[in-house]
Parts: sequence; structure tokens; C-alpha cells
Amino acid sequence: VSYKKRVPLRRYQDIPTKFIEFDPYLWVCNITAQNNISLEFIYGSDTILVDGQFLNFEEPLYFSKNKVFIHPLIWERFFSQTPATYVYRGFKIEKVIIDPGHGGKDPGGIGYRGTYEKRIVLDVALRLKRILERNGIKVIMTRRKDVFVPLSKRVKISNESSAQLFLSIHANINRNRKIRGFEVYYYSPYPSGKYAQITQRLENSVLSYESTHPLSENTHLRNIIWDLVRTETKAESLRVAQYICNNVYKIGNMRIRGIKSANFFVLRNNLLPSLLIEIGYLSNPYEERLLNNPYFREQIAESIAEGIFNFNKEFEKIIVKK
Repeated sequence: VSYKKRVPLRRYQDIPTKFIEFDPYLWVCNITAQNNISLEFIYGSDTILVDGQFLNFEEPLYFSKNKVFIHPLIWERFFSQTPATYVYRGFKIEKVIIDPGHGGKDPGGIGYRGTYEKRIVLDVALRLKRILERNGIKVIMTRRKDVFVPLSKRVKISNESSAQLFLSIHANINRNRKIRGFEVYYYSPYPSGKYAQITQRLENSVLSYESTHPLSENTHLRNIIWDLVRTETKAESLRVAQYICNNVYKIGNMRIRGIKSANFFVLRNNLLPSLLIEIGYLSNPYEERLLNNPYFREQIAESIAEGIFNFNKEFEKIIVKK
């Protein structure tokens, strides 16, 4: 459906709704109808949340000439006057897997001032661990020091745990030194844009350091099982991502590049709700200086932790359509 056939978001103001909101920082749109059915869109994703459940819909949200457009069939399909019936499912994050990216023979990105990604992200991860544990959340680390851990082992640690969330901590690089900001990625087989594709290629390149072939993914049955798992965990991943971004946004000198999707190995093969967080760009001189500041790294860790705490406060009971 071309954008010319789509309906501008402002047009929906004429339809009885309780709530319409568009967040330009996170690129998230929320609509709640009079019958209490809610829709949540994230730009760049073909998935929409309908009362907490995921459904795929090709390009549900579209931007053109500074206007927001929605697919014309979405309202007809989901915003009828039929009252919804709800049940409640408890969900609380009590244990987290923290995965500091790279390590050992894999330095990760290297800034222009010689800053190693592997050292920065380990420091932030350890700070995050301390804050979470101080607030009663258990933590499992995939590495605690400067050692190389294969991606397949990181995933194995996560999948064999009884945790509720997997967080992989990274710092980004790009040839364009002007690019900077904080990003949170959830799993999708398709990157949400050119820069997401570059980041995906960089992070998955770690596989070249591994001496054995990682998890085999070439069976039809395995793909079906993983698709089911991802459908179950994507809602929680996106919810946590939103809360984390909302809190990092409060750091005055941090630019938020938003929530994006990519096909990262550690997300693709994970049984848990999973996110990969890029805490900044080491290739940007300003952010490289920030990331070398212990106080700033503490702020990042505190903001990520606060996002998890806020998720627990608001979403201990997730509404799921019966």
C-alpha cells in the first residue's frame, strides 16, 4: 500500500478514541480506542502490539513529509466497537543475564583516542550488576573480566538460566564520526535501516573469532520452534526497550537514536526476552570522551536499571487478549 493510500494519523482524531500519542524520540505511536483496545507501533517494524499481543502487518506505520500515516486496514481490523475480554499474566524481572560484548582477543570497536569497547562495556555491565543486585534482582554475567566468550556460549548461558531478561551491552562505531547516540535493538530477521545493518554486521563478525561452528540453524523444525519462541518474547523485549530509552533520555547530554531491529546472533538464538544495547558511538569524539568518564558510565548503568525497575512497577501484570 503506497503512502498516498494511507490515512494520516490526524484523520483518526475524527474517530472516537481515548488516547493518541506519537513519541518522536522513540518513533513509537500509541492509540487507544473507546472500547479500550490499544495499538502500539514502532517505526521500522512490521509488527504491531494489539493489547499486548504481537501481530505482523506490512509497514503499519509510515512517515512522509513530516507526517505520520497508518495503514487504512488496521483501524477496520482492530478498532471495532466489540468489547475486549482480558485475562492477566504475571511478568516480573527477577533475574537478568548481563552480557558485556566482546572481550579477550576480540577488542570490539576502538575509538579514535584508542578506547577499547570491550573495556567500556564491561565496566558499565559491572556497574549495572551492582545496581540491580542492590535492588533485589539477581544477575548472571556472561563474563566478569577481559576474556573471550564465544557467542554460542553466551547464548547457552542465557538459555540454561531461569532468568527473565537478556541484555547485551555494546558501544558502536561508524565511519561517519558525526553519528552518535544511544540505541536499543530487539530481534528481527531484517535490520530496521542502513545503520542497523552496519551494526548487525559488526556485532556478528565476532563469529570469525570462534574456532567451532556455532548453533546449527538449518532444520525446518528448529526454525518453526524459534519462530514461536520469538513471538512469545518480542512483546516483553519491546516493552523493556521502551522503558530503558525513556530513562536514558533523562541524561541531558545523551542523544537517543531509539529502538531498532536487527538479526544479531545473541538475540536470534535466545529463549529469553532479549535486547542488545549500544550505549554510544566510540567513533564520535564527543561520545568517546563521555564513555571514558566514570560518572557518565554510572549514569548509563543507572538509567538502564531504572528502566527495568519501571517495567516491573507497571507491567507485573500484562494484559493479554483472551
